[in-house]
Amino acid sequence: MKDKITKNLGIKALSLCLAILFWIMVINIDDPIRSRQFTNVPVSVIHEDAVSTLDKVYEIVQGKTVDITVTGKKSKVDKVTMQDLSATADLSQLSVVNAVNIYSECTKFPSLTCTLGKVQTLTVSLENMKTVSFVPVIQQIGTVADGYYMVSATSKPNIIKVTGAKSQVKKVSEVRLEVDVSNAKKTFVTRAEPKAYTSDGTIIEGDKLKFSVSQARVELNVRKTKTIPVTLSLGEETEPGYLCTSMEYEPKKIVIAGGQKKLEKIDELVIPIDLTGWFESGEQTFQVEDYLPDNITVSEVNPVISVQLEIERLVSQKFYFKASDVTLEGKQDGYTYERGSSQKAYEVMVQGIQKDLNKLSVQKLNPHIDVERLTKGSHRVTILFDKPESGIILSEEMKLSIKIS
Repeated sequence: MKDKITKNLGIKALSLCLAILFWIMVINIDDPIRSRQFTNVPVSVIHEDAVSTLDKVYEIVQGKTVDITVTGKKSKVDKVTMQDLSATADLSQLSVVNAVNIYSECTKFPSLTCTLGKVQTLTVSLENMKTVSFVPVIQQIGTVADGYYMVSATSKPNIIKVTGAKSQVKKVSEVRLEVDVSNAKKTFVTRAEPKAYTSDGTIIEGDKLKFSVSQARVELNVRKTKTIPVTLSLGEETEPGYLCTSMEYEPKKIVIAGGQKKLEKIDELVIPIDLTGWFESGEQTFQVEDYLPDNITVSEVNPVISVQLEIERLVSQKFYFKASDVTLEGKQDGYTYERGSSQKAYEVMVQGIQKDLNKLSVQKLNPHIDVERLTKGSHRVTILFDKPESGIILSEEMKLSIKIS
């Protein structure tokens, strides 16, 4: 048996090669029919306006992709690629059950037969169309350079319309334009694609919604910053019988932004405080921008100065003293000074804060007269007082009789 197999081995091998060669020649000459399958071929939708003119929008339920089997001459079938295949659904032919047949063909070799697989129809769901207008929110990505501030950001158009299925449009809370401002030192213009977000910050896929513009023009105004102190200017006029005893405020410094030349002219922010109508302690707030020059802005999240005012009611209190309590200032050597009516009681009225009046005494008021320039003889001299730390003397002018010899 072994001899039979190995006998004439060369001739047998040559015969096999010739047989294969002849088979290839036959195939190439006859060009037999063969089939080849392509999977997940995308389906193109045409005549979408047939739905939109009805104020409807559609969403594909079935038929986004299909499987296509190509049949024909082997020489052609072998050259077909995915890009040579076309699958089309015409929405103008939509049936009452919201379905339409899918048609397939080979654009490169139209003579080839294309057969759809299991999915042969495009099925859609229809919903009422809705359009809502939004003022876009410009979302800054990154931060500007140190010492600079984003004064403003504007878009053109400043209103963007969102159109889509009613159920989808109802989910839109805001439309954002995302712009990268990293290390910016000057005003610049860029373009941004609008994106829709829900109230919890989830992005809504773009293919479900249509925007009135594909891109918006965004201008970002970047200006240099400067830190300045805040000072308060307290008005002298208060309500009669009341006094502002203390005033605290925050912040003590603010950061402003604007053109270099204008910033150089601003050294502080002065806030005037009007006490008219204030009868009790309380808080007053001031918007910083109301006190800044044009084209200067404050680069604070909450640009407000909060002022805490302590207002107290004034009370009056009488203090009594005698002539002997009056100090004589400027006495000259060799002179004798004799006070008249030494037992007479004098009365001085002081108005101030109760807690301060409680600490006040005749000694602190220091009733005194100036006798430095007085000559010998009898005189009536106005009694003077040291001004209390808080409060005013209400009494009329009082005089002390004095005899110098």
